[in-house]
Amino acid sequence: MRTAFFLLAAAALAATHADAAGQRAAGAATTSPGPQGTSGDQYANLTGDDFHMAASTAAYTTFGNSALACSTSGGVRIASATLHVPDGASLDWLDVFGNDGAASDDIKVSLYKTCGVIPTNSTLAEVVSSGATGDFFKFASIAGHRVDNELCTYSVNLLLGNSTCNTSLKLYKIRVLYTQ
Repeated sequence: MRTAFFLLAAAALAATHADAAGQRAAGAATTSPGPQGTSGDQYANLTGDDFHMAASTAAYTTFGNSALACSTSGGVRIASATLHVPDGASLDWLDVFGNDGAASDDIKVSLYKTCGVIPTNSTLAEVVSSGATGDFFKFASIAGHRVDNELCTYSVNLLLGNSTCNTSLKLYKIRVLYTQ
């Protein structure tokens, strides 16, 4: 079932990214410079195994297949992972695959950059599973942010629930599409 979901999501992905990119090009101008070097889509992927919960006592599971969810309700709901992308790459899309089986809670994924000697955080993109029931694929434009690994680090923060950890929320995969 999940394989069929990913195949359908992949087919829809090309159309939805292209539609959104076309709307962005036709409407609001992007501030990103043209890609350097060889053009072509590339991906940085994260699964549940890549995340660290905010507390060592957090009750979570990866189900043996890299999906991430709380194993008990309540408690720690925050997880984070470092994103590794080549210096100078242009970030384009934040894609989130998951399962939202909770009517009143959501998965929230935020892509951050942390820069400077005295660190400052900036949110580059955010995806929330609200409105999704069951398996979902949602994405957000990053609008061509140019990666600067000399001054910045990049991370993804994940919230599994609105106030406490909800066992009905599962992260399958996070993917960042970029060009070089």
